[in-house]
Amino acid sequence: PRAEIEGEMGDSHVGLQARLMSQALRKITSALNQSKTTAIFINQLREKIGVMFGSPETTTGGRAL
Repeated sequence: PRAEIEGEMGDSHVGLQARLMSQALRKITSALNQSKTTAIFINQLREKIGVMFGSPETTTGGRAL
């Protein structure tokens, strides 16, 4: 996301990339369906540092993927 790239190193953009991915998926779904095209997305698991309770795993693209 542009805000993340242009911002300072310490700026917080919690969920920004996940929110953008979710919006993009909603926009391209109908176009993919009309053109009979398949899109394959990959995501990665990352581990949150210092998590005491709950799952320490997080995904860069959010749960939308």
